[in-house]
Amino acid sequence: MGSMVIAKNLITRRQREILTAMAESEAREDFEDAEIACDRGVCFLGDTRVAKRTVFALLRLCLVRDETEGTGHLERYTINEHGRRQQPPPEILKSMTKMLNKAAARV
Repeated sequence: MGSMVIAKNLITRRQREILTAMAESEAREDFEDAEIACDRGVCFLGDTRVAKRTVFALLRLCLVRDETEGTGHLERYTINEHGRRQQPPPEILKSMTKMLNKAAARV
């Protein structure tokens, strides 16, 4: 299984929508709407609600970075270079390929 197929299947349609919206806002220099803000588990990208599990998935795939400052309740996440390309970094893809190959060998 090629890493591009894995990359395509790792990112859900909703995650792609979020990444696209973040990249478009950033390109317009609308930085307020280019970041996901979470307060006590409730997250928004601009006026759009984003599930916290979606934010965690984007973090696990290294597509956004945590920009949280201080010890307050507000968490901030911005898109990174991998998120703009909508492709996880090679080391994540390599790890996922190994894991999928191991799982396939067991079947």
